[in-house]
Amino acid sequence: MGVFRGFWLISTSCMAILLTVSGYNVTSLTWEAATTEQNEVSQEEDADKSMDIYLQNILNKITSFGHMSLGMLSIICNVLTILVLREQRSLSPRVYMKWIAVCDLLTGFSITWIGFIVNQTMLQSYPELRNLAHWTKLPLYFLQSTFATSAIYIAGALGVDRLIAVRFPLKRAAWCTRKRAHVTSAILTIAGVIPNVHLILRLTSTHYSDSSSGILMPYLTHTQIGRDPIATKIAQYSKFALKQITPLVVMVVTGSWTIVVISKSRRFQKEANVQRKDNKLQCFGVTIGVIVLFILTNTPLALYALDASINGHKSSTTDTFHVSILLELIGFLPWVNSFMNFFVYVLLNDSFRQNAIRLFLCETKSERETQTSINGKDRHTYIKGNEGNEWNEGNDNQD
Repeated sequence: MGVFRGFWLISTSCMAILLTVSGYNVTSLTWEAATTEQNEVSQEEDADKSMDIYLQNILNKITSFGHMSLGMLSIICNVLTILVLREQRSLSPRVYMKWIAVCDLLTGFSITWIGFIVNQTMLQSYPELRNLAHWTKLPLYFLQSTFATSAIYIAGALGVDRLIAVRFPLKRAAWCTRKRAHVTSAILTIAGVIPNVHLILRLTSTHYSDSSSGILMPYLTHTQIGRDPIATKIAQYSKFALKQITPLVVMVVTGSWTIVVISKSRRFQKEANVQRKDNKLQCFGVTIGVIVLFILTNTPLALYALDASINGHKSSTTDTFHVSILLELIGFLPWVNSFMNFFVYVLLNDSFRQNAIRLFLCETKSERETQTSINGKDRHTYIKGNEGNEWNEGNDNQD
């Protein structure tokens, strides 16, 4: 009995020791597993944060490079357009073309500067640039949108001018004058402010702490009015109506109407056997080209603006990287107008193309006048020679 009691005491002690050790091991393993899981979650969060910063940097570089590239192309092409138009005979359609080029040139300067002040790398490196960006970002954003809108309005006026010239040919000399074109263009340039006033009221410039460097970076945020959902809806609908729908309707109607009138006129001349030497409408091809370019480049943005007006803007944090890239590229499309008009003029206007070639060849005005006079003398000599040959042939036939 004493032996059994001693064995039971020894076994109980051993069991207690084993349970204590096993309990310690279970607790230790549980704590180690929890710690490992927390470390893995922390590492995943750090990796996701690093990936987000990396993708944001890529998107920022695309935005900056796109703005600077489009801006420089706009500056170069519109300077060339102004130089070429200066050498051409000033007619009312060319007055509108000059005003469009000036507005697009100013848009190009604004786009280029915005490309500099949105570049995060440059802002982190130069404190002076951050200060300039803080004070100039909103005004330049406003001017960029204003001059782009003015150029669109003037392009619509160009279509109306060509429609009047075709629809009322007897009143063309009185209605389609250079002075009236200048006044109309100036009024439409000022009118471009109206659809963009909301930018001044709804946006303001402030700073945020950059997550990678800790530097205070300038950016645009909404004011109290900008956060008001009613004001936001009004701004979206007015922008969609005044910057997208109205110019689009005016350009499509005037362009289509002009084509119909010209087709009817030529059909009538063909049926009546009427030959007119001066039946070519000045700058008609250019007008149609500008209208088609506007439709192609603004339709995607118009559809997105319509969707945003109905469903509201989605937060950029919910957009995937690919969606953000796509939206950025769609936003670049309207700025293509600021330099593509030059290529439309070169392709569709013979006199513009010839003057552009002379400009690229660096021909001076005196050289062009000399060449013109030589060509005129050669043509006069050729005509006189042909008249002599015809007289001699007539005498030979009489013999």
